[in-house]
Amino acid sequence: MPTFRDIIAGHLRTHPEMPWLTLISGDRSTPYSIGQIVQRTCDYCAFYRAAGVAEGDTVVIILRESLDLIASFFAGIVCGALPAYYFYPSPKQSVETFLASIDTLLLYNEVKIIISYPEVISDLKGHHRISVPEFVGFYECADVPVSGTHDFDDIPAPLHEAFLQFSSGTTGAKKGVKISVKALLNQVHAYSDFVPYVPGDKVMSWLPHYHDMGLIACILMPFVLGVPVYMMSPFEWVRNPRLLLDWLPRAGGTHVWLPNFALGHLAKACLDDEPARFDLTGVKRLVCCSEPVLKATVDEFVEKFTASGLSPACIQNCFAMAENTFAMTSTRQGPLRFLSVDPELFRKEHRIRPAADGRPIASTGMPLANIRVDVRSADGTPLPEDHVGEILIRSDCMLDSYHNNWEQTQQAMMDGWFKTGDLGFFHDGELYVTGRSKEMLIIGGENIYPQDIEAILNGKDYLIPGRNVAFGVESPRTGTERLVILAETTPEHMHMDLMPLRVEIMSAFGVSVSRFALVPHMTLLKGTAGKISRYLNKQAYLAGTFKHA
Repeated sequence: MPTFRDIIAGHLRTHPEMPWLTLISGDRSTPYSIGQIVQRTCDYCAFYRAAGVAEGDTVVIILRESLDLIASFFAGIVCGALPAYYFYPSPKQSVETFLASIDTLLLYNEVKIIISYPEVISDLKGHHRISVPEFVGFYECADVPVSGTHDFDDIPAPLHEAFLQFSSGTTGAKKGVKISVKALLNQVHAYSDFVPYVPGDKVMSWLPHYHDMGLIACILMPFVLGVPVYMMSPFEWVRNPRLLLDWLPRAGGTHVWLPNFALGHLAKACLDDEPARFDLTGVKRLVCCSEPVLKATVDEFVEKFTASGLSPACIQNCFAMAENTFAMTSTRQGPLRFLSVDPELFRKEHRIRPAADGRPIASTGMPLANIRVDVRSADGTPLPEDHVGEILIRSDCMLDSYHNNWEQTQQAMMDGWFKTGDLGFFHDGELYVTGRSKEMLIIGGENIYPQDIEAILNGKDYLIPGRNVAFGVESPRTGTERLVILAETTPEHMHMDLMPLRVEIMSAFGVSVSRFALVPHMTLLKGTAGKISRYLNKQAYLAGTFKHA
């Protein structure tokens, strides 16, 4: 099996002038060839050696979309270090929130150096958690000098090539998921069977590079396969989602990955007569991932962009997580399949029975060839089809470990199987994912998925779609959880009567809402993936942040 440096060297020999990375901002594009990427990667290799970075040292990279973003990461792998992307702070995020996230990052990850920009370094300098013996300093990417070398001949080959992905899990400290290059290549080989490429294909991405979908599907996998990438800032895309629609035909983009919320964001950003001006006929693969796919969102997206020439057959879904490098299951071709199930049997008995006009759940497809997937009960017993349980996986592209966190690694493993923490079931050989076990609400003996409540909220025109959370808060008095809902709305609806909505939720799930707080738009907290976070908002609620809502 080739090493990562072998792959880089191979691209340099065969097509050094090929523009592999093109950065997009507004109407401008800046291409970088394989040769330029290798040159800057060599600069970083020399810089890491001079800074005392040794094999296995963690290098944290906090950069925006740029040549240095790619080169600093590639160089870390080539040198045998553990490079890891961390999120660049959002313009809407407070310094305090960013520093708090750094605290959780540094809890287990012994960081050697941090590569960033002056404004980020200024915020981080003097932060108490960074003052640890192994830390050698902050470095600005602009200070990494040109080395004058164009190959890796003078760089000793490491015994191991690997990198870290920081888990985007909803609770606790950021766990460093250690992925070997061997696991990466196993993933690329297996996943390519479901998402194939041919010469001329191009990846178009606005996704954050510090999460597995952006890093693996939209950087490392296309680089290994020699597929060009067009990359834009997630901050710019959120402000102007039409940017993606404009550039897909302009650049000849064929492959794009979009979480469910992005489908809704694109659909709502375009007026009903706008899609006809976009040409999406060249899109071969539009892959959903990262969060549950909602039928209503997909239907709205397909209905709106059929006028753009988008084929429902190009839409795929997959089940993925950083702990398996990326994908575990995938559909092969659209349109997406939704199974309508009896909601009562599903909620009360955790069993599946198809039912007309029931609860629609999206298929995530079949396991990749090198991955075994089991659905098991709470005591570890394998369950038959149409029974909901925890999803476990076993593969040759799984994490080596949670970096420096043996306790969490042991808790996540069971006889060589990784416990994903996700719930789901098999039906006709395909996996359906129903939600996170830790986020399940257990109220008065009823098991309720928070996304089912949030789906009702999203359908109300006086609430802002996608800007709400439902979670449970333990009640010592009752010995069960209380249902709390936080929902964003507009000023004119801030004091409206919520009793009809409370009654609707009671009728649907048999539970009452203990606290229903309306908050102004842009109040709820997001995680680093750019999605509204149930965990962060629950912690803020418990801390009293929403007591006046």
